[in-house]
Amino acid sequence: MTTDRTAGLLVFEASWTAMASALAALPAHIVVAHADGRLSCDTATATDLLSLVEGALLDSRAWLSDAAPIFHDAIRRAPNLRWVQSASSGFDAPFLRELADRGVAVSRTTVQSLGIAEFVMARLLSLFQREPERHALQAARDWRALPFREIHGTRWLIVGFGTIGRDIAIRAKAFGAEIVGMRRDPSPDPAADRIAHPERLSDELAGADVVVLALPLSDATRHMIDAAALAATKPDAVLINVGRGGLVDHYALIAALDAGRPAHAILDVAPLEPLPADDPLWSHPRVWMTAHASAYGDGLGNRADRFALDNIRRFLVDGTPLNLVGARD
Repeated sequence: MTTDRTAGLLVFEASWTAMASALAALPAHIVVAHADGRLSCDTATATDLLSLVEGALLDSRAWLSDAAPIFHDAIRRAPNLRWVQSASSGFDAPFLRELADRGVAVSRTTVQSLGIAEFVMARLLSLFQREPERHALQAARDWRALPFREIHGTRWLIVGFGTIGRDIAIRAKAFGAEIVGMRRDPSPDPAADRIAHPERLSDELAGADVVVLALPLSDATRHMIDAAALAATKPDAVLINVGRGGLVDHYALIAALDAGRPAHAILDVAPLEPLPADDPLWSHPRVWMTAHASAYGDGLGNRADRFALDNIRRFLVDGTPLNLVGARD
């Protein structure tokens, strides 16, 4: 693609407000979709602005807005749309699947990995170090030492060894943990002590002290952690899910926790989000639940904007954006 302003990039009103100068510098007509349904463009006079659109920026401002359905509709109505930059690290959202089925290329975002990796370490350290009990002792003015569990020497099975899984592995390895990365690609990885194929899930679960799920949800991965998989875990194992809620059969998980295997579950995702107030996961004594917020570090927004702008330039200049996913992913 040439670098003159022939193609159009569709962006949400809030995204334009936040990144106007950077977006205006791109070699494209910036078509702004307003929350009230209007379209505007400062550099084009076409009566049908959507006909100019070949790419779209579906960032978190668009995803999380009350006007998201209006922006989605504008994307649907762009007849020449070829590519969308998504703010999501996954590809299970129905709208993204819809675009892929239409033949539109979608790029996901992986800049969430840094915050997610820090979240995993913080939650596990808090559990191993018995922080809630320490706070209770302080509140009770009880001068008592609590023994704690060390990360050093533990074995971590990280199921899904992409950007997120590797960033978690790098941090856990710095504490002296042994890392088993699980993925289909058998190539060695410097972030792992060894790589295991998903077919070995049950065998690897039996030796893991910490099991981290950091992979997308698909037909092949739905409920991969079921009753049989949970029965294979060590009694003192910790299950951490920062992937998608559907990776785990939560009815089986509650039953397994009640039976004492695994010892604890740290969940940042749920089978239904928002998780209903009466769901037993909220109150289970062996579950630590958060609201799909593991990526929300204070640097996420800037990293996401930088990545999106760089990837948009790649799309506009030579048609080679990064992190492309397809309908079969």
